[in-house]
Amino acid sequence: MGYKVFISFTEADKKIAEGLNAFIARGFRGDVSTYCSAVDMRAGMKWKEEIQAHLNNSDAIVCLVTP
Repeated sequence: MGYKVFISFTEADKKIAEGLNAFIARGFRGDVSTYCSAVDMRAGMKWKEEIQAHLNNSDAIVCLVTP
């Protein structure tokens, strides 16, 4: 897999994060992989460890910042 992007957001921006995740997946056709907890996190996961591991392995971080 190519470039890895971590999408950071707050719960209030969950819908935007999901849309951005889908946009990147379509636009880059697999050349860019994303991690978006709204899409990738499952019940029972150790969320702190999951997020930290993906942050450590990402090439870039996209931060959604809204009012």
